[in-house]
Amino acid sequence: MKFYNETFSKIIKGKSIAIVGPAPTLLGKNQGEYIDSFDLVCKPNLSFNPNEDIQKDYGSRNDIFLTCFNKTPIQEIINSSYDFKDAKCIVKGQYQPNIEFYKIMIDFSVCNQIPLIDFSNQVFLDCWKEFGINLTTGLNAIKMILDHESSKIFIAGFSFYDKNLSVYFDEFNDSNLSAEGGFPDNLLRDFNFPELPLQVEVFKKILKENKNIILDEYLERRFRI
Repeated sequence: MKFYNETFSKIIKGKSIAIVGPAPTLLGKNQGEYIDSFDLVCKPNLSFNPNEDIQKDYGSRNDIFLTCFNKTPIQEIINSSYDFKDAKCIVKGQYQPNIEFYKIMIDFSVCNQIPLIDFSNQVFLDCWKEFGINLTTGLNAIKMILDHESSKIFIAGFSFYDKNLSVYFDEFNDSNLSAEGGFPDNLLRDFNFPELPLQVEVFKKILKENKNIILDEYLERRFRI
């Protein structure tokens, strides 16, 4: 199974890309400058403007604005006047049938003159066909970017709901809670997520099949050592 979009391919192909999640595993690691050194940066579902302290660990850029398009990140955008100055594209990476919020993102796309790329139906159907599950937004981001022939990928800030960790760093959690419908970190961490072992297996399969992936310290220790 491969996801493909010609517009996305022109943005991604041959580029080095950092894909950075909101797990607290990067706090204090001072990886921000390294993350920003990549050609492109993608922070799935990041929909607020991080402060300078967070940027030291997670970087300042978000060139590929990829979101699940559900109510929470869209409301966050509205609340925080999200800065789209770096965005090369807006990507709808999950199947969410909420027309109201889809229209909001179309308006953002038009107003900011940024292409809107919709993978959602393809992602939903193909993932169920191949894996029998709907992948998380972050895992979908990794799969989409790999399928468009990026040269090198750094994956960081993902914990796969490790119950020994918080799900999000605090600022991401606070922004999530400020949006209508947001879930607190502790409920997400303790939520019985029956598909999680399969999500982890999909990630292991991705690592096995792609040799151009660099992992952060936490993921390297968990999946390769």
